[in-house]
Amino acid sequence: MGSGTTFADLLVSRSHHFEDAFTFSKSGEIIDRRSYASLHAQASRIAHAIHEVTRPGDRAILLFPPGLGFVDAFFACIYAGVIPTPLSLGLNKRQVEKLGGLFHDAKPTIVLGPADLRTRLPFIHEFPEISWIDPETLSPGPTLAPNPIEIALLQYTSGSTSAPKGVIVSHANLLANEAMIAESFGHTPDTVGGGWLPLYHDMGLIGCMLQPVFVGFTVHLISHLEFLAQPFRWLELVSKHRINTTGGPNFAYETCVQRVSPERDGELDLRSWTIAFNGAEPVSARTLDAFTDRFSPRGFDRRAFFPCYGLAEATLLVCGGPRGGVTRLSVDRCALDAGEVVPAEVGPKARELVASGAPTRESTVKIVDPARAEEVSGAQPGEIWVAGPSVVRGYLHGRAAQTFQGTLYGQTYLRTGDLGFLHDGQLFVTGRMRDMIIVSGKNHYAEDIEATIRGCDPVFEGMGSAAFATQEASGETLVVLHEIGRDDRSRIGEAELAEIAREAVSDHHGLRLGRFVVVLPSSLPRTSSGKVQRFVARQQFLAQDLKGYPSGESHRCAP
Repeated sequence: MGSGTTFADLLVSRSHHFEDAFTFSKSGEIIDRRSYASLHAQASRIAHAIHEVTRPGDRAILLFPPGLGFVDAFFACIYAGVIPTPLSLGLNKRQVEKLGGLFHDAKPTIVLGPADLRTRLPFIHEFPEISWIDPETLSPGPTLAPNPIEIALLQYTSGSTSAPKGVIVSHANLLANEAMIAESFGHTPDTVGGGWLPLYHDMGLIGCMLQPVFVGFTVHLISHLEFLAQPFRWLELVSKHRINTTGGPNFAYETCVQRVSPERDGELDLRSWTIAFNGAEPVSARTLDAFTDRFSPRGFDRRAFFPCYGLAEATLLVCGGPRGGVTRLSVDRCALDAGEVVPAEVGPKARELVASGAPTRESTVKIVDPARAEEVSGAQPGEIWVAGPSVVRGYLHGRAAQTFQGTLYGQTYLRTGDLGFLHDGQLFVTGRMRDMIIVSGKNHYAEDIEATIRGCDPVFEGMGSAAFATQEASGETLVVLHEIGRDDRSRIGEAELAEIAREAVSDHHGLRLGRFVVVLPSSLPRTSSGKVQRFVARQQFLAQDLKGYPSGESHRCAP
């Protein structure tokens, strides 16, 4: 396991190891690799160049295409005593605008990334004082002895419910959370990891990049872009390298079921896969069943599923497991909307929930009535509050300080903004406070409405959707945006699609679906981990800025 007080200490302690620490593959073949020894050498060399143009505590933005160059640069920042700030390298108009905003927020002294990228960022002239270092163009030169500072990184939130905020993560936070992950997942130096999650996202960075360094095992990586284009590559990676632990958000498993060609299943051997973690968005029981049915003939064991819950403000992991099985609970849908947990038989009037596991040994989780700031009794839903050594000190610039100032029994808690309840010691996450839809004075979970539509007809299955309420002359109106493939849209027609969705929402939720908008596949705004950003989708709907089909009209559903 890890030793030392910073990740610089950890890497230095492993620098005499010459076996693979990281590999990076493309089209099924390894194209780059690092041992701990070569990673230490690369980081030390780049750190010297950083040290020449920075002071301790400066912020360094990391902008890299998928690959191991990001890993080198991250540890170089740690060694040089500057704060790495990983950002998504997206270059469409909206992504560049968002990136410019994050530059202004982070106020970096230096950027590390490919030199040619600089000319593709129109806002970069606004930062004439920033130094830019392309590690690939550095000449061989002196190395730098590690000189880390207390802050390990600045991790921007995914922005799923609000504008991204910079989370200040210390080495103490990181080491505490990595210890939790290692214990919960059962990782050892003999573990073989793998993944496609982008390294600028907290799950990819902390779970797939830093966890192997903490424990001392090998991890095999591919690009998230390759996974999205060819999800088979992820399963191929598991099969080829006998990977034990890998995972992603629920949509990753759903994508494999929908888009991996059955003709290629015979190439897979998934018997090595013992931890299939599933987090970052609600875990669907139906997705778990579909993935198991599809890939159990290839050796996948449903006991490998490892639902988990976490967030950037708690570094990463809060709850997970247990290993060896998934806990489900079917509850009355209407009762849950009304704030009660009432077990019910699986059926149209019930919502089947998957537990995100028990709190880790170092995490304290409370369910709190957010209005009264009092712990709820029994298995009642409320806001999830978290305390422990992984909870960070706060956001950059002191933003939203109240998020970290929940007080209960004299102890300070992180107010997550997530809703859920504890049952038999396990956490069930039911939704986000900001995504709660209130129509005619009654609460409805956006995730629940979206799941109902996805499950009511194969045409909706596996596609992205966003449910929210808007204020119209007649009052609060339920709106659903749903991605539909071109062939299905041409074959069925928007009016008929809206009617199918309207009946499902009416039957299951007793709600009138006011507007149903068909949009192009992959057009809904998403976070770096693939979660649909409902609040951004709502803004785009109100601004009539949606990537829809030529009609460009939202279908008003009949009463």
